[in-house]
Amino acid sequence: MTPPMRLLRLFALSAAVALVVSIIAAGPLVSLFRDGLHLGCTSTRIDGMTGWICPDGIAYAIPGLMFAATVGAVTLVIGIRSACRDADPDVRLASARRLATAAAAALVLQAIASVPAGLSGAYGASAAWGGGALACAGALVLVARSRSRRLLAVACVVAALASVAATWGALLAAPLLIALAALLLGAVALLTDQHEASTASPD
Repeated sequence: MTPPMRLLRLFALSAAVALVVSIIAAGPLVSLFRDGLHLGCTSTRIDGMTGWICPDGIAYAIPGLMFAATVGAVTLVIGIRSACRDADPDVRLASARRLATAAAAALVLQAIASVPAGLSGAYGASAAWGGGALACAGALVLVARSRSRRLLAVACVVAALASVAATWGALLAAPLLIALAALLLGAVALLTDQHEASTASPD
């Protein structure tokens, strides 16, 4: 099976794992967020007793999706690293560039919506700054794509960290940002494997 087909199978597998885990963990997660962490709840005091007023379960859909996306991302990165371990170094490099390019292009394109929305005041100035920062991180990956493996790996790590950091200010887009970070870290895993193989092989 060719590496692109392996990657497609890994995408489907990671999505399936995330879906199954999210269904199984939906009830416990809502209890944890609402009754344990009191996420989104407001404190109230009635008759000298302190209590909590919490939203219903649907309000915890975004944290649940973030959890599912994280599970899928971890599955994807591990799967990419194991599935392409025995592939030819040139094939691993090409696969890493494909993953990095796809994620970086998405980071750059999101600025078309986020920056104007932030500048117009619809979502606040933070949306413009965050969208611009993500676009710059994506552009860095695109520039490093044709450079050395080490530079591309560093650029992918920077873009992945920027994507994860942006989830705190863009909850609705958090699952997508986590998925993009997974693609970038998958590219890093392929580049790392290639670097280890090249350093371990005899001259």
